[in-house]
Amino acid sequence: MAPDAGLQLLIGAALTDKEVLEVLLRDPLSLAGRFELTMPERRFLASVQARDLEHFATLVESWSSGEPSARRWLERTARLRIAG
Repeated sequence: MAPDAGLQLLIGAALTDKEVLEVLLRDPLSLAGRFELTMPERRFLASVQARDLEHFATLVESWSSGEPSARRWLERTARLRIAG
């Protein structure tokens, strides 16, 4: 099984179900149990905030292929703090 198989199922569901898409963009980690994601996939979800489904799919592709640019982006955004 591919290391991102659960995330790929999640993308497919977001393509066909508007509610899944809305939750994916607002609170992605809350979908982890529904799609039986692995711990690495859950960590990925906890560390990303996608603008839209295309952005999310791009981040998944970069993460699953191990592209250094994706890792750097995730590390950089993980250090950001939200004001408020």
